[in-house]
Amino acid sequence: MVMHKVAAFVSRGVGAAQQLLTIDHPDAGWQIPAGTVEEGEEPDTAVRRELYEEARLANLALVQKLATFNQLTGDQRVMCQTVQLRATAAPDAPLLPYIFRRGWYVRQLAQQKGMAQVCYEERQYLSNQPGEVVLSWQGWVGDTAVAPTLIRHLYHCRPCAELPDEWFADPGDHGHKPWRLFWQPLMSAELVQGQQEWLDMVRDRLMICDQ
Repeated sequence: MVMHKVAAFVSRGVGAAQQLLTIDHPDAGWQIPAGTVEEGEEPDTAVRRELYEEARLANLALVQKLATFNQLTGDQRVMCQTVQLRATAAPDAPLLPYIFRRGWYVRQLAQQKGMAQVCYEERQYLSNQPGEVVLSWQGWVGDTAVAPTLIRHLYHCRPCAELPDEWFADPGDHGHKPWRLFWQPLMSAELVQGQQEWLDMVRDRLMICDQ
């Protein structure tokens, strides 16, 4: 099983004056719009949907796809189904009061009898600082509920109309309070761990785009 996720670098301005759109998420730090591709959805459709859901932006030009790569290494996995955890490695084992959602990142601790023991850690981030683990759950799921491959699609987008320097977006049914969106200088922009590595990988390509 392979999961697909997208992320969007939205820039404005030209040359060294370019700026990067950044979400100041109350729990997840400074990040760019990103999310999971739905079943039957194309990545370029998914990135436009995520931009609207997370930033309420619709009038954007998709400049180019910047990169496509497998994001997972080692014991990292991603949930490809939404399932409730079980206490032991048996399909009829007692259910635990934890539900792991499709698209969540987990670590696989063990595998036996067609079951996978997985651990989810919820982290709290501030700005671009390393996240601190605030909650941790683990249990067993069918091994078909987790995927060892997560393909991340990175896109570059630019607004087709002038945008404010700062605004708040309501994530709706995401269960979060509205978060702030603002612009950072692209040359020195910083994001949370993980996304910072994506930015470092593509920053030069974003800098030379001055259209």
